[in-house]
Amino acid sequence: MNCKNCNNKLASDAKFCNKCGKSVETDKPKVDVEKLKKSLRNTGNSVYAIGWITILINTGLYLWSVLDKNFAESGLPASDLSGTFLMIVAASIFIILGKRIQGLVDKNIKTYLQILLGLSLLLLVWVLSTGGRVGIIFILVIAYLISSSVQIRKAMKSEEFTATLTSPKYKLDKKGWIIFGVVAVVIFFVFVGIDVSRQGSIDSSLQELSNTSQSKEDLVRQIVASAKSQTTLPMELDSVTTMTDIIAEPSAIRYQYMLHDVDTSNLSNSAFRNLIISDLCKNESLKSILNEGIDVEYSYAVKDSYQTYFTSFTKTDCSAY
Repeated sequence: MNCKNCNNKLASDAKFCNKCGKSVETDKPKVDVEKLKKSLRNTGNSVYAIGWITILINTGLYLWSVLDKNFAESGLPASDLSGTFLMIVAASIFIILGKRIQGLVDKNIKTYLQILLGLSLLLLVWVLSTGGRVGIIFILVIAYLISSSVQIRKAMKSEEFTATLTSPKYKLDKKGWIIFGVVAVVIFFVFVGIDVSRQGSIDSSLQELSNTSQSKEDLVRQIVASAKSQTTLPMELDSVTTMTDIIAEPSAIRYQYMLHDVDTSNLSNSAFRNLIISDLCKNESLKSILNEGIDVEYSYAVKDSYQTYFTSFTKTDCSAY
């Protein structure tokens, strides 16, 4: 390295020329600010679009599952009211912060992206923990946000870019975010209560129908119709089990399930029977159905295979409970 003033040869770590005394200035890497701005604007547009797409898809699927009695035949995952609302709240945050990133004037752009990344991680954990199979979507969103974080970090090193950033005043300020959060939490728990109440009403309806005086076949049809009208099918029960249908047999009610990503080496009809019988016989609604002479059947199919399992219960099976 040579001094730019006198061309004297300098040590690689020299800060001043030992001949003329001038400071040694290193060239700062040039940053294409316009290219960075374009990249960040695309990030804002993408985040904004992700928010609206999420709202439209989740709202559409929920309304479809409620209005269409044949929704179960579509094979699409169904969500309850509280789950749908939670996704809409998260998507609304994407829309608000995406709009702010689009403006390219807010000095908190980096913070906004970190919030979106953290929110996406929470949604990914929630979806996977509830047995959802759409986690891959959030993995892609997270990967995109990480890539955008690299661009924003690079942009923040450019004085030419950071000099244009300010702290705009938004209608939704700190106080507004607090109100937004409180209202969202309250509404969420209200919807959770509605979902729980809706599920609980199934048992009471079964109890009422089982006490009416009519033929066994008609009673079975009414019980199944009532259960299906108050249950969104298919319904994921856990990470490996999905209830796909409730069928009215001449003298039995059959619950059908689909198993996926499960080790079948220890599965058998007797294993399912031992697993089910205790909870079945302690359920007063199902026990009253058995007392009417109506059998309760459970059918399991393993996804992408020909393996099936079946077990059936009668009134005498619960005599010991």
